[in-house]
Amino acid sequence: MEIVIDGHGHILGRVASICSKELLKGQRLVIVRCEDICMSGGIIRQKMKYHRALRRRSNTNPRRGGPKIETSPSGILARVIKGMLPRSKRAGALRNFKAYDGCPPPYGVVKKMVIPDALKVLRMRRESPFCLLGALARDLGWEGGDFVAKLEAKRKEKALVFYKRKLKFLAERSRILDEYDKKQNELQQQQENLLEGIVVALVFYKIKCKVCSRDR
Repeated sequence: MEIVIDGHGHILGRVASICSKELLKGQRLVIVRCEDICMSGGIIRQKMKYHRALRRRSNTNPRRGGPKIETSPSGILARVIKGMLPRSKRAGALRNFKAYDGCPPPYGVVKKMVIPDALKVLRMRRESPFCLLGALARDLGWEGGDFVAKLEAKRKEKALVFYKRKLKFLAERSRILDEYDKKQNELQQQQENLLEGIVVALVFYKIKCKVCSRDR
């Protein structure tokens, strides 16, 4: 079974550690909206750390550059999770993991889960500095931010139309069920009144029969 996790409002390190443990158990995971994942620490501090990594060069041939550093939010998350997995089990565990910027069409209508132990509102102080992966990725050179934001706006607009239609359907359904329950209660009350009248008539009939038998 594939579990879809909404990355909005989660802390990067906590969600990565929990997901890495689940991947080692064989669980298939999909994380969407990676650009809304939070990182503890201010944006300037994180930019300095990542720019130091981007400036690394090879000693033998500096023109070829250094190690490849992912600049997209999903790539940053995948790299963090990859670093938390043991090397002997890394390839097999990463086959069951997918990360996406935004919420692509297959997962837009799928029920998404959250990780309470990794939520920012539950695990960080209100005054603690933080930054979003999307903002950090834009500063590092990620060019897909505007495109993802445009797609997300369209998806949320369609979701709002669907939600309003669903609310209207639920209201109509509740109204029909209330009318049905009301009619059923009225019918049940009529049946009870009819049975009560029949019982009273039978009692009077028995009393009348006894009186007639005594008169004879």
